[in-house]
Amino acid sequence: MSNPREPSEDLNRIPEKHRETVARAAEQLASRMRQIVKNCFDEREAVDAMIELLGDRVPDRTDLVSVVSAAVATVAATPKRQVPAPVVGRSSSG
Repeated sequence: MSNPREPSEDLNRIPEKHRETVARAAEQLASRMRQIVKNCFDEREAVDAMIELLGDRVPDRTDLVSVVSAAVATVAATPKRQVPAPVVGRSSSG
């Protein structure tokens, strides 16, 4: 399997006895990144978490991060509900 980030690198070169360990580490990394993206509502917290996870490769710049407020995230995570249209009685203007 080719590495999408580095096409010349073949992940099948990993010895078979180590593939399970590498796959588990990759799953843990992906899981932690999803947690950071989903649960950080503060730019500083998000940057600090990514630096802790990936090291100094991540720039210490909160201006590169946009997060949604907890209220917006809650609304976005709530499933849509279909409600009937309200009944509006007849009226006349004038």
